[in-house]
Amino acid sequence: MNEQLARSGLHQQIGFALRQASSAVWSDLVATLAPFDLRPQVYATLLIVEANAGCKQQDIADALGIHRPNLVALVDDLVARNLIERSVNAADRRSYSLVLTDEGKAHLDAARAAHKVHEGRIAKALGSAPHSGLIDALTNLAKIGTPR
Repeated sequence: MNEQLARSGLHQQIGFALRQASSAVWSDLVATLAPFDLRPQVYATLLIVEANAGCKQQDIADALGIHRPNLVALVDDLVARNLIERSVNAADRRSYSLVLTDEGKAHLDAARAAHKVHEGRIAKALGSAPHSGLIDALTNLAKIGTPR
């Protein structure tokens, strides 16, 4: 550990330690998805479309906390790359339904395999800490900034 950091006591602060861990995990995730030309938000979008075939763009924006105009550009890119198909929603002709293409499914499967390796690196770094307990604790921490 860096001497200045040790003297400062920052390494004993939960928020600082979480930020350091988050930065390391995020960097590893970005590097893991880079060979697939996917950013984490794009990977998450593909996962949501796969699990909710026919979902609307707004549903994804809401789920991921992405501003709608940013999601439109993201979806446009995925359509151009033939990873998802966008069609007029039969139930609401003002919106679009999204589904993965066959190419999108294959691309997502390959990225998911790499992501599993990434998750393995995280699990190894955590050692014997219970995975589900950590997820629950982090989920609760994420609610700190949420209005009550």
